Amino acid sequence: MLRDLAMLKQRFTQLMETLRTAYLPLLTGTSRDKRVESLLLHFLDDTLREEFYRLVREIMRIYDILSPDEYLRSYIDDYELAAEMYALLREKFDNRAILDREFSRKTARLVQEHTHSSPIRTTREIYEIDEHLLKKLAENHESDTEQVFNLVNLLEGIDGTRMRFIYGR
Repeated sequence: MLRDLAMLKQRFTQLMETLRTAYLPLLTGTSRDKRVESLLLHFLDDTLREEFYRLVREIMRIYDILSPDEYLRSYIDDYELAAEMYALLREKFDNRAILDREFSRKTARLVQEHTHSSPIRTTREIYEIDEHLLKKLAENHESDTEQVFNLVNLLEGIDGTRMRFIYGR
């Protein structure tokens, strides 16, 4: 049992090093807008996004097994960032919120404590795309890239179709 835990810790360390070198540097910029924009632009490619998803899911599984081991303490901040990145990418690219079964309870609690969400609505509001909507978007504190993703997700939700014109496909 101790040997298995030591192997899990070693694997977790390797995965976290990959996360730290390959993905956390994407969070460039001092404002949230710039960090979100950097992430969204980097992960336009489905293959890159799926690689990141696999990495984070494996990290979460091992974290769930090892937690609350003190060994995890030095990784907690980066782990929280990875969970938040994962949730943001799933929301923006897959047009859905994260299902509870994808996150362990421990990870879900971390994400809930460190992210902000809007209230759940039963129906979508209908907006006419005109100068008033564009003005409202401009007043928002999101980056242009994030606004485009939000607008595309809103439009996709209207009739359920995937609108790929933003990505040039």
